[in-house]
Amino acid sequence: MTFEERIVEAVENAVIHDIGRYNTVQFKKFILPDDVIEDVYRHVDMEKIKRYLTENIEQLIAKKIVDSMMTEVASDVKHIVATKAIREDMRYYLRQKMEQAMQGVADAEPPVDAEPNG
Repeated sequence: MTFEERIVEAVENAVIHDIGRYNTVQFKKFILPDDVIEDVYRHVDMEKIKRYLTENIEQLIAKKIVDSMMTEVASDVKHIVATKAIREDMRYYLRQKMEQAMQGVADAEPPVDAEPNG
């Protein structure tokens, strides 16, 4: 790999890394002449950068949508549960369902490998 190819690869990696951190591209370690930077920039694979950005932006959008929905649902549940009559109705309903489930377990036949009584 030639020196110029290594610089092109380093710049591509720096661009992708800095974009991933939502910063601008920065060169802190060494200063390159403008013509070298321009030449390197012409060799940057912008399609690779676009794919990287697209994937990350899609993930960010999905996360924001899910976070927003979770906040909205949590707020709705708080409002519903804040009403004493509804809260008591929910407790009654849940108690009935738990009792039905417990009765279903008690009524079930013992497992095949269970030891017989006595």
